[in-house]
Amino acid sequence: GLLLNYTQSNFLVSGAKLTLAADLSEYPQGRLYYRKYTGRRMETLAGYEMYYESNLVPGYLQGREIGYFNQHHFTSEISLRHARKVNQQLGIGLLFEYSVVYPSKAMQTLYPEIYNFSRYGYAGFGLTGFYGLNTLDDLLYPTEGSQVDIYVKGLLNPWKDLKYLNDTLEKGAASLESFGKFYLNYEHYKRIGAKFSLNPGFSLGLGTNAFIASDYFFAGGIRSNLRRNQLPFMGYRPGEVVASNYVLAKLG
Repeated sequence: GLLLNYTQSNFLVSGAKLTLAADLSEYPQGRLYYRKYTGRRMETLAGYEMYYESNLVPGYLQGREIGYFNQHHFTSEISLRHARKVNQQLGIGLLFEYSVVYPSKAMQTLYPEIYNFSRYGYAGFGLTGFYGLNTLDDLLYPTEGSQVDIYVKGLLNPWKDLKYLNDTLEKGAASLESFGKFYLNYEHYKRIGAKFSLNPGFSLGLGTNAFIASDYFFAGGIRSNLRRNQLPFMGYRPGEVVASNYVLAKLG
């Protein structure tokens, strides 16, 4: 793959910053940020973000892996964040999101009564909330401090995108029930002696609709990079485990 990164300060207006990041690979991803500090003390950050990713995630039937979904996820968000301190932010946003999965040919062939569709997903508008705290002494190799990230999302009656194998769209209900998503991640570093640090951590992800396969959390890989729902987990390849809800505790 090919990694691209571009940043320009004072883009269009003074004090604004444009950032583009892309991963051109078999399963590409990309993100665009445009942000500007405003307010008397420059404590408010107004921004726009556009984001896309594709993933290969496993599909399960009665707890058994039976194949893979090709997932595509797109979001567009306008947000306001307030910096309460240098290392603390609180924000809200208006979100548009489109997420869809395509089952593999093997799944459609082996289980035609269940996977009788070519794609299934949703598209809709909603609200987001964010809180972040970072007191780490180093972003790459921290030895002391804490980091907290809290993210909540709610979509109001998103449109259903369901297309059957006979090339027809589903008739009847055109929307899904409103649903929400909550994510919390906490890490702490405590120095023990001159060369060692204790690193406890806790992570929690909850979704109110367990049947939105296109918006599952998935675990695996070393770092999340740009992927929104990925949970870094050593020992698993990226996307090896998927879940609508999860709890994770660690000690290192």
